Amino acid sequence: MLALTGYKCPGCGIQRFVHHLMHGEVAVALRYNYFAAIVLPYLVIAVGSYAFVGTRWGKAIQDKLLNRYVAYTYIALYFVWWIVRNIFDL
Repeated sequence: MLALTGYKCPGCGIQRFVHHLMHGEVAVALRYNYFAAIVLPYLVIAVGSYAFVGTRWGKAIQDKLLNRYVAYTYIALYFVWWIVRNIFDL
């Protein structure tokens, strides 16, 4: 998207973020995409909760994290991040 429009998409830098994070370089990873630091823990917990579907913990996690209000919040944050990163060139 950057080459086409000149604007960064919300996901720009996620691959480099994950690469540096896996090498233990947290500060470097955050420079590539701040929003990934918010989204990745949520995704890991949400996907991991499916491993415990039949348990009380799995159900509690899914009830709290996988409801529509949390999803709407993340969608709103996604668009806010898209605007903010292009205004402040983050």
